[in-house]
This record gives sequence, structure tokens and C-alpha cells, in this order.
Amino acid sequence: MIPVLYVDDEKPLLELGKSFLEMNGQFTVDTTCSAIQALELLRSPNNYEAIISDYEMPGMNGIELLKSVRKITNNIPFILFTGRGREEIVIQALNEGADYYLQKGGDTVSLFVELSHKVRLAVDKRRSENALIQSEEQLRVLIDHIQDGVFLAQDGILLMSNEVQAAMLGYCVEEVCGMSITDLIAPEDRDLVLERHYNRLSGQKPPESYEYNLLHRDGKTRIPIRMSVGIGTYQDRPAVIGTLHCMAKEHERESALQKSERKYRDIYNNTGIGLFSSTLEGRFLQANPYAVRQLGYDSEEDFIQSIGNIGTQYVDVRDRDEIFRILNTKGFINSYETRFFRKDGSIIWGSISARLVSDEQGNTIIEGICQDITDRKEAEIELLESENRLRRVYDSGLIGIAYWNPDGIMTDANDMFLEILGYTRDELKAGLINVSGLASIEYTHPDKEAMKNLPGYCVEKILCEKEFTRKDGTKISVIIIGTILNEDNNQRIGFILDRTVGGNKCYET
Repeated sequence: MIPVLYVDDEKPLLELGKSFLEMNGQFTVDTTCSAIQALELLRSPNNYEAIISDYEMPGMNGIELLKSVRKITNNIPFILFTGRGREEIVIQALNEGADYYLQKGGDTVSLFVELSHKVRLAVDKRRSENALIQSEEQLRVLIDHIQDGVFLAQDGILLMSNEVQAAMLGYCVEEVCGMSITDLIAPEDRDLVLERHYNRLSGQKPPESYEYNLLHRDGKTRIPIRMSVGIGTYQDRPAVIGTLHCMAKEHERESALQKSERKYRDIYNNTGIGLFSSTLEGRFLQANPYAVRQLGYDSEEDFIQSIGNIGTQYVDVRDRDEIFRILNTKGFINSYETRFFRKDGSIIWGSISARLVSDEQGNTIIEGICQDITDRKEAEIELLESENRLRRVYDSGLIGIAYWNPDGIMTDANDMFLEILGYTRDELKAGLINVSGLASIEYTHPDKEAMKNLPGYCVEKILCEKEFTRKDGTKISVIIIGTILNEDNNQRIGFILDRTVGGNKCYET
């Protein structure tokens, strides 16, 4: 129901009006015979939505009451209901803010029906206005807090802008509103924007969203934006309504992404490790230049087309099965060493590290790296062969071989060395054999300095003849070749050959 305040100094008319207005349940009516009391009621929390007032009243007439009401609020409809029908009163009432003027007289029922109608019209109008104001306020709050620029333009003039758009251009809202749209567009983009604008007004369908540059207040700075725009109406005339999204950060991100991609591509193309991806069935999807060269191909295209099944590249196909077993178990594999055939049939060693991943379509693929370790493996093989040759010499029994530290303590020896001196391997392990204790003090040799330096202190290669004392006390003449094994000066090696008075003594192995 609509709460109404009815003011009239004629009490019978007040009661009649109240009864009639409340008859259909649309209104609740408070009445008073005094305009002054009406103001007091208005200041109380009664939330009246309309005021009906007589004109001729003691103390304060209807026009004076209207003026006082408008000082308090402009939001309450005011209907002047009076027996006075002078034109100047009507004009004054409307000028002071009355919503309607209704003259008393005639048929009472018709009069109050008309009064009821005027009240409903005034209240509905005010409610609509209030709703519109509230809606516009909510829209304004939304527009002011949205992260994009929002605008309304008509006849090429910017009529409305939010703070985001104004700040984007270097203006405040009050400055930018009223400016020509053309002046806000970078000169190089004006023809494009205007062409699409006129096409839109003529009913064509240019892109609803596109990018161009605005011109900053400084006249130099370009502001990249994406505009989304449409045609609407403002004050019953066509108008352009749209949003402007600043693309500067997006462009910075795109530039950074492109820079990162170039950096990644440079690494991908120039790294000294083979990079590849393949299907689980064994078809290469991608390979970097190093991987292509590893297997002797000229281009990635030739590489991918020529190798239909990666399994054929393995020298030992069991290695591929083992790689797949580990991948399926762990999802990755690290540093698996195997051999591959190159395009020309030669063989290289490679160290494979790979993992299972999902591509953009959700398919499981293999991504991996392959490092060429051929040089290392060949060096390892050569070293192993060299060690085997030395081991054969060491174990052959043709010559005694021993190692000792700077203190002269034997640390290792072959069986021939132990046999020559009559010691056991357990005694060797116990550190009971000392080079200096083997030499006979009375034994002389022209190379005394070499003999002096030999036990534990040799700094260069030494070749000399010396007499050693075996464990059982017997003397033997030996030829000694000794040297330092490493730069740390912490290990020596010696070769001894047992000599008899009549020449070399040979031991059977």
C-alpha cells in the first residue's frame, strides 16, 4: 500500500477523502488540519510516498507548505487539491515543484477517483524515477570499478567515460567528456576506426572487437587497446557504446613470450645434446639439429622420414626393450647407455634420458635427450684393454712387480715378486715388507746416490743393481727399475729381476 499524508483545514473533507482513498486497499492515509503539523509528520519516520494538500489554510497555505517540503526533500510527489482555480496559483504551484493540481468541486465520487488516479500516477512516476536513479547509480559504480574503459559517444563526441578510460588517456573524466572521438585516436588508425564506425551505423557488420591505438594527452604516446563496441540509443538517438581494454600488458607478455621462445629455440637448435620426441610406436615426432647430426642425417625432415621405426637404430634390440620396461615402470629413465646405427652404418654410443609425457591431444609420447658418449666409451674400452694387457704382464710371472709408499712399505706386489723375496701375501697385506729392510748394508754399487734414493725416496726413474736379503736370510742380486707413479708423490712402483752370478735367473710361471 501507498502511505499518503493528506492536509486540509476542512476536517469533514479530510475524513471523506481518507475513507475513499483507503476503500480499495491501495492507500494508507494520515490526515492533519495543519500545514505546520504536516511538516512535523514529514520529519518523522513515516516514509510517506505522496502529499495531498489544500491551498487555503490558516497559518501556512499550500504553496508555502510545498516550498517547505521541497526544502526537506524533492523525492515526494505533491498534489495541490484546492477550491481555488486561479491560473496564477496553478502556475506558481507547478513552478515550485507540485506534481499535479486538482480543483475541488463537482461530483464527489468522480473527484476522489481522479485524486486517487493522480496520486497513483505521481507515485508510480516517482518510483520509476527513483528506480532509474538507483539503476544508474549502480551502473555508475560498476562502470567506475570495472578494469576496462567504458564510454558512450554520439555524433562523434564522447558523452560519457569512466575513470579508467580517462586515466588511460591522461585526462580526468570531466576533461575527456565532450572531446571529439577522432582526437583521441592515433592519427595512423583514424581512417580504420571511422570507416568501421560508419559501416556499423549504415547497418553493415564490421568486427565488434578489434585493436587500434589511442593517442595519449602528451600527443606522442600510443596506447594499444582492444575495443568492443555496439550501437545503442541515448535520448532516443543512435549512440555508440563500448569498452576499451588496454593491451599494453598483453603485448609485453607476448613480447616476453616470443623472446623466451626465441631463447628456447636457440638453445634447442644449438645445444650439444640431442633432443627428441617420439611416439610409443617408435616414430620420431621431432629432433633438434644435434640429434639429426648424431645419426648422420642432413635435416630433421630426412631424419624423421627415413627412420620409420626407432627400434631399427639399436645395435642391440634388447636395449630398446629394457628402456621401454623402465619407462613403463617408472615413467622416466636416466643415462641409459646403448649403441646406435648411423645412416652410413657406423656405430655410435649414446646415453639416453627420457620420460613419458602427454601431448596437447592427451596422447602419451616420449621426450628425451641423447648424449654422444662415443669418445668416452672408446677411451674406456682402450683403457680396459690397456689394463688387461698390464694385468697379463703383472700375472705372467716373468718379472717381479711391487708398489710401495713414501715410507718404503710395500702396498701391493705380484706373485713373482713375493716368490723372489720369499714372503707371503698375508705378510704383504700386514705391511711387514719394507723396501729399506731388503737391502744389504755391505753391498756396494758404483751408483751409490741411486741406491741411497731408492727406498721410499726416489723422485725420478731409477735403474740400478742391488743385493736384497730374502726372508730366509739368503742374498740375491737383483736389477731394480723404479719410478713415482703420480704427482702426489705417494706411490712408487718397482720392477725387479733376480740375477745369479752366472746371469739372469728365470722363474717358471
